[in-house]
Amino acid sequence: MSRWRVETSIEIRAPAEQVWQELMDFQSFHEWNPLFTLIEGDMRIGGRLVETINLFGGRPVRWASRIIHLEPPHKFAWRGHVWFKQFGEGEHHYQVTPLSDQHCRFDHWEYFFGIVPNLLGPVFTYVAKKKFEAMNQAMKMRVEGKRMGLR
Repeated sequence: MSRWRVETSIEIRAPAEQVWQELMDFQSFHEWNPLFTLIEGDMRIGGRLVETINLFGGRPVRWASRIIHLEPPHKFAWRGHVWFKQFGEGEHHYQVTPLSDQHCRFDHWEYFFGIVPNLLGPVFTYVAKKKFEAMNQAMKMRVEGKRMGLR
């Protein structure tokens, strides 16, 4: 089965630990995150997560997954599917890399597998990339805004 990869990155003027803290505050996602409005679950390797995702606009989709990588405060990844694995499956990754004490890079990527990504190919990955970039930009604005006392 073929897979599609969507990858994005953004630099943020804040310590990596602050970006990590915001990334792990799932309960506040509805306040700022245009991609995931909620994530709930057990934060441990193998722990089950349920993500509410707004990939195509309109009605959000719930996505079930398991945590496959958790290395605070730098790496976090899950693998999951919507409805059934063959329909649409993904492996979602985040990485926060310090560039200095007050500056970091936020990398955000996913591998997509299944019927939907294979049928829609470039359109699916284009939409996903735009949503990932919107989340990255919202993360940057939220963290940098808090650092400046705007939130």
